Amino acid sequence: MFDKFYRSPEAALVNPKGVGLGLKIVKHIMDAHRGEVCVESRPDRGSTFRLIFPEDKRT
Repeated sequence: MFDKFYRSPEAALVNPKGVGLGLKIVKHIMDAHRGEVCVESRPDRGSTFRLIFPEDKRT
């Protein structure tokens, strides 16, 4: 899902113009910030994505 150009089989039906870069970019940004991307998928209900950023300990 986080691979470059990945598209689910259903994606072509929903958004035929997408190229599959969005989640790869999100993952790259979160990795740079030492964060985490979590996903929960439910058939026929969709997916929920959570971005977890590390706590800033400089304060």
